Amino acid sequence: MLKNYTFIVVLFIVTNVLGQENSDKLYDPYSPEFFINEGPEWLQELQANPRGYNFFEMEKKFHEWLSNDQDARIKTRDKKPAVNFYRRWKKAYAPFVNNKGEIVLPTREEYAKRLDKANEKSIAQRKRQNSAMPKWRNIGPNTTAKNSQYDGYEASYDSQANVFRITVAKSKPTVLYSGAETGVVFKTTDKGKTWEACDPTFNFGKSIMAIYASPTDENTVWVGSDVGLFVSEDGGNHFRRISQVNAKVNSIRVSATDDKEISVATESGFYVSSDKGNTWSKTWSGLCHDHELKPNDSNTVYLLGKSYSQP
Repeated sequence: MLKNYTFIVVLFIVTNVLGQENSDKLYDPYSPEFFINEGPEWLQELQANPRGYNFFEMEKKFHEWLSNDQDARIKTRDKKPAVNFYRRWKKAYAPFVNNKGEIVLPTREEYAKRLDKANEKSIAQRKRQNSAMPKWRNIGPNTTAKNSQYDGYEASYDSQANVFRITVAKSKPTVLYSGAETGVVFKTTDKGKTWEACDPTFNFGKSIMAIYASPTDENTVWVGSDVGLFVSEDGGNHFRRISQVNAKVNSIRVSATDDKEISVATESGFYVSSDKGNTWSKTWSGLCHDHELKPNDSNTVYLLGKSYSQP
């Protein structure tokens, strides 16, 4: 039976958002950006409505701007932000463009099922090949690994990529896990001297947004992505998706005194489990950015969040 949780909401902004329910059902891989400078006309259009323009027409506008602006082609300091802005937009939406150039987004459920199918295929292929997993030995800022549902696993991805999250196993501090922008989880057992990709063919979605190792078992690690929640109970060798939590996960916590108690802050609400993730309950609705448990009292939760409607 779930315990009663005391919530201390650090930031609670009540707002009414029209169409929020329908928007929440779609999987949108793009994070809206705001360009400080005025920028070219096509950039202003993208800011106003990122997925409201024809993809092919926007490509044409961008390349016309590029061909007519030498500074943009060589990416001077003033023009590079606009070029990178377009490339991030293109990378996010390119997989969802139909033959007419329309951006057609799947629902979160459809996309999660697509990931499940891709993971089943990659697992079956890995078993057939019966080969050793690729390992990643370089943790420099400009080289990482990448996992994409469309391009597969790349052991060396030469592009600037960020490590978004890191967690230390309190039961064995030599073990650390990290989650990369490229959608791969890494593990070290020697305090960071060497790293290897955990189940590199498993696809978590776009990026790893949250990661947390069990405080009592270094082999149990919880991972959150823009798709949902995942867990490994064998040190990262294999992962499975938690189907009850299918929203973007922003933070994960496990009670220091009882590893069966898990809490997850997502973009659609706050979820808790008291049986090590077998069953879940949504105890608060709204956008949850981050949360923390009170030391020595995991029933008290400090939550940074925003409600979409009047309680």
